[in-house]
Amino acid sequence: MNSLLRISQIAKKTGKTSRALRYYEELDLLIPKKRTDAGYRLYGEDAILKIEWIDKLTEIGFSLPEIQEFLGSFKDLESAPDMMAALQILYREKLLEVEASVIRLGKLATELKESISYTSLCLQCNPTTEYHTVNLAKNTKKNRHS
Repeated sequence: MNSLLRISQIAKKTGKTSRALRYYEELDLLIPKKRTDAGYRLYGEDAILKIEWIDKLTEIGFSLPEIQEFLGSFKDLESAPDMMAALQILYREKLLEVEASVIRLGKLATELKESISYTSLCLQCNPTTEYHTVNLAKNTKKNRHS
């Protein structure tokens, strides 16, 4: 029989805080196998795998409420193939989101590179170039009218 682990042991093995594990329990993501007479939560070894899976899902972009929602929907599925098909749909949807983010971030990176190139031209400017002169003149006029 698998040994049961207290929340502190699970926390130590997974690198999570006890508070995070209790939050997972509030979301029904992690359910203790049982509680002691004193109320301590006891988990099976499978809890470690579940926490690692939750970590992987959050790493690829799923929020805890999203994980809660789709794990809840899995309870209604009757077979492993049905569960895998549902999971595949979720993964495909997340992949589309990630790919869109990659495109958006690529455009942002290009804009930043162009901005860096543009501003590096100004590093060689002398303070009397038109931009500085125009701004200096504007500031001087403002100060005179104040």
